[in-house]
Amino acid sequence: EFMISYNGYKTNCITIENGNAKVGDIVSIDSDGKIYKSTKNQPFIGACVAVRGKYAVVQTDGYYEFRTVATALNCGYRGFVAAGDNAIDIGDISAAGRTFLVLKYDGENKTVGIVL
Repeated sequence: EFMISYNGYKTNCITIENGNAKVGDIVSIDSDGKIYKSTKNQPFIGACVAVRGKYAVVQTDGYYEFRTVATALNCGYRGFVAAGDNAIDIGDISAAGRTFLVLKYDGENKTVGIVL
């Protein structure tokens, strides 16, 4: 049986100094060059996938599934911002800074799969 999978597509990660992020956090980079857990309405760079000491690994490209507070989403390009509490929400593209490709939306489980 054939299954659709987006995992592994263009996946890229960076190692960066960690301000306060934990694995699974949606993260933003601050002016000090460190990553921090994103706050509400903040643009984000990706998701923290590993932490070791004072460093974190952040997935900045490729497919990733986030929790979302959006109540309806169509596939295609959308702007997103952090919604707080490790979820994302539809955001004005000027606030988000860029668009993301939505490949999957699960309204029942409140998740969205995007290409970062």
